[in-house]
Amino acid sequence: MFAWDRILGRRVRLLPGALVAVLLGIAGQWVLPMFNPALQLGPEHLVGLPVIRTFSDVGALFAAPDWSALLRLDAWRIGITLGIVASLETLLTLEATDKLDRYKREAPTDRELAVQGVGNVFAGLLGGLPITGVLVRSAANVDAGAQTKSSAVLHGLLMAVAVFSIPVALNMIPLASLAAVLIYTGFRLAQPQLIRHMRSQGRMQFVPFLVTVVAILLTDLLMGILVGLAVGFLFVLFDQLRYPCYTVVSGAGSVLKRVRLQEQVTFLNKASLAQLLDSLPPRSRIELDGTGCRHIDHDVLEFISDFRQTALLREIDFRTVGIALPPLSPSH
Repeated sequence: MFAWDRILGRRVRLLPGALVAVLLGIAGQWVLPMFNPALQLGPEHLVGLPVIRTFSDVGALFAAPDWSALLRLDAWRIGITLGIVASLETLLTLEATDKLDRYKREAPTDRELAVQGVGNVFAGLLGGLPITGVLVRSAANVDAGAQTKSSAVLHGLLMAVAVFSIPVALNMIPLASLAAVLIYTGFRLAQPQLIRHMRSQGRMQFVPFLVTVVAILLTDLLMGILVGLAVGFLFVLFDQLRYPCYTVVSGAGSVLKRVRLQEQVTFLNKASLAQLLDSLPPRSRIELDGTGCRHIDHDVLEFISDFRQTALLREIDFRTVGIALPPLSPSH
């Protein structure tokens, strides 16, 4: 596949490298045993699709749900785990596919998950396996020049026709050939250049990325992503605590010190804001501008409101703009 895409891929676009690899795998598992019988592949090493010979065989492909499983706790645990893993895999596949798209479009994640949920309901009612986004199929669509969502529908129809019409031919495909396609596709998305790019983004981006990759390899997809999210959250938490939630518009040399708050002011920013206000000398003047804020946590609003009393005691001219605060009590 490496050689095909580098040498002949652009000249022979109708014959992708993955298909060539699969055809060579089929040829190899037929030819190699002629020279050495020990190289003969067993059924467990090949694709195993049901072969439909009569119309009655079609009904055997479907199975009705066992509704008694709804009363079993292990069924709910497995179902929830599969739902989370499938959703995460689909979102990751969607993100990777957007990067492969030559037009750099962004697919709607909500619609993708909603349609996947509907598909999983029908798949379960028919006795099928869970549905999820798969990068190999998405990459094949992109490599084939697909530009619209109708390509996914056509892809599904072609797969259904192939499974029902040529299962004998598909059962000749070695699983090793399919594994090679997966490895090649993964390499295209995780080349050494990607690691260097993530490293150049700084420690806050590189460490969670590295921890996620290692955790997935040592455990599984779900646990690895959860570990990566936890590490990423800790980095965000430290970042929020380290950097202030405001910008000093005018300060040194000005009679009035104006401080503009950012769009989001959370409880994590309370410490930096408190440090700023507590450092004000007596009889100074300061204006807190919240006109650009979209959200201020209740804890921060309560602190700002309480600071008004502190400002009176220290003879600080404290003003707020665009911040809804309750009026001071008559005792103040």
